[in-house]
Amino acid sequence: MRRTRNTVCLPGINKELKQIAAPCYACQKKRPRNQKEPLQKHEEGKITWEKLGLDFFEFGDRHYLIIVDYFSNFIEVKHMTSTTASHTIGTLKQQYRIPKLIISDNRPQFTAEKFKEFTKRWNIVHNTSSSGHPQSNSKAESVVKTIKYLMKRFWNAETDPYEGLKNTPRQGVGHSPEQIMFRRSSRTLLLSKAAACNIY
Repeated sequence: MRRTRNTVCLPGINKELKQIAAPCYACQKKRPRNQKEPLQKHEEGKITWEKLGLDFFEFGDRHYLIIVDYFSNFIEVKHMTSTTASHTIGTLKQQYRIPKLIISDNRPQFTAEKFKEFTKRWNIVHNTSSSGHPQSNSKAESVVKTIKYLMKRFWNAETDPYEGLKNTPRQGVGHSPEQIMFRRSSRTLLLSKAAACNIY
């Protein structure tokens, strides 16, 4: 709905979108359950890619690494052919810039000596969630939940889960994670707002 309001000028669009989504089998089947325990919030970063949340998840027999920027909510979903500490480090080195702080859980990839050497050499503060309470890695946990929901929903609907991942405006902000990250309007499959208003 936020993506549409940002691009389409059409009265009553929210009501129409709700009516479209209501009978959607994939949406209803994969609707996320209520959170059992409130997630512990961290302070947002002051600039983009300064503070990152990391987490792994599996989907369709594949392993993925989630990288989320605390400041912009910009998300990278990396398919990992290997989940070793070395491969994880190599993936992080290919990103946009060196972060100051990384938040993760206590998976073996993040507690390995190689990963500790990497964060020390690159002068990165690495905070891990407490044992038995992965919810303290709130940003990454929340993103994993959202991404798995989107991938399951779009898998059932046979559509592309990446279409709206980075282009949806953040609630209360008005800009998408990609716009905040790169300070430019992002290319989207939806019509521009100006073009939509001309049509209607």
